[in-house]
This record gives sequence, C-alpha cells and structure tokens, in this order.
Amino acid sequence: MGADSQERQQRVSASLVREALAQGLGDTTDRLPDTSEACHGVLADKYGLDAPRLIASDLDGEHTGQVATLETLLPGSRALPPAVSDERLEAAGAAIAKVHAIPLTPEHHLPYRPRPIAVDDFAGDRRAGRIPTTALLQLADERVRAIGTPSQESVFVHGDVWGGNMLWAADICVALIDWKTAGAGDPGVDLGELRKQMALQYGPDAPAHVLNGWQRQAGRTAVNVACRDAVAALNTPTVLDGWPGFAENGNPLDAAVVSARRDAFSKPRQTTCRPDVPSCHTCSADRQQRSLSDTAGGLGQGPVNNRRHLQERDS
Repeated sequence: MGADSQERQQRVSASLVREALAQGLGDTTDRLPDTSEACHGVLADKYGLDAPRLIASDLDGEHTGQVATLETLLPGSRALPPAVSDERLEAAGAAIAKVHAIPLTPEHHLPYRPRPIAVDDFAGDRRAGRIPTTALLQLADERVRAIGTPSQESVFVHGDVWGGNMLWAADICVALIDWKTAGAGDPGVDLGELRKQMALQYGPDAPAHVLNGWQRQAGRTAVNVACRDAVAALNTPTVLDGWPGFAENGNPLDAAVVSARRDAFSKPRQTTCRPDVPSCHTCSADRQQRSLSDTAGGLGQGPVNNRRHLQERDS
C-alpha cells in the first residue's frame, strides 16, 4: 500500500471513529498505552475467532483526543445470570481454549502477559505495604515467588477473561469482547483467571466445569493449574468490594462472602504449589484438585484499596 493510500485510510478511519464517539458508540480507554484492542482484530480475522472485528481506530489519539477503536456489534448478552448451568461453564472454558490454539510470541502491540489483567499487580502492592494483606494471601504469594511461574508455551491470551467479557445466547458463547489486555503468554494466564472468576461468582464447583470445557476443546490435559490459579487469586484486592457473586438461591453476595470464596479457591491450590515438590512445575489438572488442609489463613480484612472496580471493568 502506497503512502497516499495509507494516509487516505487513516483519514477515513479517524472520521469513522469521531462519528462513532459523537454518537456514544466505539470504545475508548486511557488504561493502557498499547494497541492490543486493535491488534486482536487482526488475529481474530486470520484465525476465525468469535470476537468483534476492527472497523476503524485512532491508536495514538491524534484525531479524537483519546485512544479509540470502532468494532463490529455482535449479538448476545454480557449480563451475569444469578445461576448458570454446567454446560455454560464448560462452554466458557472451551471459548478461551480456542484462543489458546493460536501460537504467539510477544511483540510490541501484543506483549508478554505474566498474569491476568497485567496492568494490575495487587500481590506487589501487598508486598510493598500499599494495601493490607492476610496470612493466607501472604503464604500463597511466598510459595508462588519461591518456585516462579512455570510457562509451558506462548500462545494468544485474552488477558481479562470473565463472564462479563463474554457475549452469550442461552448457553452458547457467541464471542469474547474487551481485548485491552490481550497479549502473548501461557494459557494458564486465562484459564486460572476464568476458573477464579467463576468460583467467585458461582461457588467452588464451577472451576472444575471450566477446566473440563477447556480440556475437551484443547484435546489435552491442562498443566500447572494450581500455580496459575494461585497467580490469578493473588491479583485481586484484599477485599473484593464490588465484585459480583451469587448465592445458590441467586441472591447477590456481599464483599466479605465473595472474598471468602477467593480465599477458599486459593487455599487448597496454594498447598500444592510448593517449592519442595519438583513435579509442581508439570503437575496435571487432576492432582491439582486435591484439597489439603494444612494452610493457615482467614478471610481478607482491612480497608479496601480497589483500583479495579466493577464499573472500570465494564468501561
């Protein structure tokens, strides 16, 4: 494409984005300086992923005053139901496994993602004393840091996968949306995050169904599940104020109960993520499900310091 053609395309793209923003459409962000949101569209087209397609973009904010993209509108609902079927949980796991089927090495616009929602580092904030911690979270952090975070492969990762970033038609996942934190990383970055999110929202039985769906779609057994679960659990505020969760009767849960679910999700897994067990680096998913009871802990207490409120996640 010649320089004149590229310039015309940029003008048309900027014009489309400005018009969309004026009508309250499009997507804007000041959270991340990179262009992951736009670059995912290239991979979505190439590999046929269930995701929005990029129509136009203003990646440096030169024309609209902010980083902005205009994408195709897809059918489906992102609302979180108060109860979900096993089939829906498995479909969620299968949806992210399709993304992980794409090999990807880190690059400028799709960088390496060591953890979910890489823009946040709540474990680091706790170590630095910027937010409170608990005995349970401190122990989990120490064990994860002692062995490091094993990586088996480098694939395309969504980076912020949860029920609110999926479009649904009944129990069918129509598409994954909100790719601002997409990049390259281990599939466990997404799998651990999705398992954690479903545990918070729907209770302790939900993660196993997510794992079943992922493994069925991937055609293989997931590895390092315990360690990746722990990394996902650690990258949360100490108290999960504003994070969604539902009781068995469908009633919404308060922050204390949702935080307790996070702790329960962390507790059995951190006991298997041990520096003195060499096989932890390659342990298979079935062994990760063992619940050991030798971990000290308690519910997260203390003042809330939550950079990532639910409203920000929906932006």
